[in-house]
Amino acid sequence: MNMQTRLLTVGSDPQTDPAVGEAAQLIRQGRVVALPTETVYGLAGNAADPEAVSRIFAAKQRPEDNPLIVHLAGPEQLDLVSNRVSESARKLAAAFWPGPLTLVLPAAEPFRRTICRSLDTIAVRVPDHPIFLAVIRRSGLVLAAPSANLSGRPSPTTAAHVLDDLNGRIPLVLDGGPCRVGIESTVLDLSGDRPAVLRPGMITADTIGAALGQAPVRFEPGAENRSPGTRYRHYSPDAVVYLVGPAVNQAARSRLWTHLADKKHTGYIGSQALPESLEVEKETPVSTGDLARRLYEILRDMDRRGVTHLVIDAVDESGAGLSLMDRLRRAATHVLLSKEDIDALTT
Repeated sequence: MNMQTRLLTVGSDPQTDPAVGEAAQLIRQGRVVALPTETVYGLAGNAADPEAVSRIFAAKQRPEDNPLIVHLAGPEQLDLVSNRVSESARKLAAAFWPGPLTLVLPAAEPFRRTICRSLDTIAVRVPDHPIFLAVIRRSGLVLAAPSANLSGRPSPTTAAHVLDDLNGRIPLVLDGGPCRVGIESTVLDLSGDRPAVLRPGMITADTIGAALGQAPVRFEPGAENRSPGTRYRHYSPDAVVYLVGPAVNQAARSRLWTHLADKKHTGYIGSQALPESLEVEKETPVSTGDLARRLYEILRDMDRRGVTHLVIDAVDESGAGLSLMDRLRRAATHVLLSKEDIDALTT
């Protein structure tokens, strides 16, 4: 797979911008293009076209059993993709769309044969980005769009990130600037007896519960397979990643740094004081929300700086911290949430 990948910047009016028209035309021809959303850049293609869906999987090198999210222009398209849209789904769509909430619903044909990957459910959302919405409307299609990166890599939040992974693998990237959320959407399963959060995101369970009048439950083991982005290790930089818990004391942290002293090039994301003798690539986010928004950018930058071993401080799992810790756990090589975990690694 080797082709010329063009990068086009979209102007202030996506509805009339020729770059948007070109993207829509390519999609109607069965091709795939990278587009910005409010969360991350997506690799978009016709969700009802088996060949287009195959091109998405091939470009990303995505495991074939990993389902895709469908992106709609608005809630009025729900009945195109689901054969049973509940009142709860319509209520949540009215409350949060466009926005970073994905709903898992019973799937309609022909999508079971294209993007659902043997499931009887489909994941859908309306992105909160004018460029993506303009492409959907001008194409006249509903679009499958996983993150526009090589599978397993940190998700792309700029057009440059897309080119880092997919240059030569897709025909077009539309540059809409940095993504303002930076973490993938919350995924809520409405296909069962009770609403269940399959993947946490910036729309929290408490917020959903307030809108729905019923608190969602956390998924049962195995149920997360209904959600894209939960079956495999994700978001991983090239470096070996050590996720260190907030209760780990300074003595245990020092042992970890001693363990890493002979490694080629170390990095650190957090706010703890480091031994003066260490030469470490350090990034100190100003808040949990700041780290959530910039996580993938920072991970890719650590790769660019040649970091081979990266220590990241865990955060409190409330609010934005829950979705951030979900991504950090998936990115980590070693999850060292306690002193005993570090002892086992370093002795």
